[in-house]
Amino acid sequence: MNPNSVQISRSVASVIIRAAIQGYEAPYKEERLGILLGSVRDDTAFVKRAQLYLGGSRSRTAADVDGAQFTRRVRELCQIHRCGFLGTFHTHNEVARTISSALSLEDRDHLCDDRPHRIELIAAIWASNAPSRQEQRYLQIDVNGYRVRMAAYQMLPPFNLIPVYWPGADKLPPNKSLDASRDSVFA
Repeated sequence: MNPNSVQISRSVASVIIRAAIQGYEAPYKEERLGILLGSVRDDTAFVKRAQLYLGGSRSRTAADVDGAQFTRRVRELCQIHRCGFLGTFHTHNEVARTISSALSLEDRDHLCDDRPHRIELIAAIWASNAPSRQEQRYLQIDVNGYRVRMAAYQMLPPFNLIPVYWPGADKLPPNKSLDASRDSVFA
């Protein structure tokens, strides 16, 4: 069954936003990739943990991984955190004033050999100090002079765009600073 929405926590948002900013600020802008753990209830994927994946190679538009190593890491994390594998997240950087939060054909590849992805979360990032407004299907966060737009997709056909929710995100002050000394983005 495909989830019809995704709910993330503050700590999950923090990991994803930090990864997006680090990739954007890398010397040649690098895509970042991570693992999402949690459960599905009532057609909603509840993401309880997000872990940046440091294996493989990265470029502006891709993150390539060894499937066997990635699968081993997913198994380890599922066991450590006692959560199910939901899927992955990755970042899309603004390059030459263009940005995409769409799911490409390459994004549809399942990276984990024995546990199919249920969702893919894409965090698009670009420089912006303008206030954002929430949209029905995207979650937008303004932090450190960047806008991060999160989009989620079902990873089984028909690969639909599904809404991303972060309870309490609407109460965050605009353009809050990232606290680099803590695990949480928002101090």
